[in-house]
Amino acid sequence: MDKLAGALGLAKRAGQTVTGTELIQDAVRRKKAALVLAASDASEGSVKKLKNTCQFYGVRFETIPYTKSELSAALGMTRLTSAVSIRDHEILKLINTVLCEKM
Repeated sequence: MDKLAGALGLAKRAGQTVTGTELIQDAVRRKKAALVLAASDASEGSVKKLKNTCQFYGVRFETIPYTKSELSAALGMTRLTSAVSIRDHEILKLINTVLCEKM
């Protein structure tokens, strides 16, 4: 497991994540998301919706080098998810550090 997967799992266990396009959009609108991460194989429609919502509300959006299957596994989920939002929390600092290393 790499650092990003570990950080995402930690965020999930801490209750600092939201998954699913509509739920993420709602979290962004309610200012309950500080970062949105999309899987590399997420549908164009989902990515466009999330990117536009994030841009409008000033929330950082990144596409990560994980497939939906890898993102779901990192979050400890059995169903596939194409995106995850992270709330403003200490774990966000760790995720930002890891993302900077990967980019």
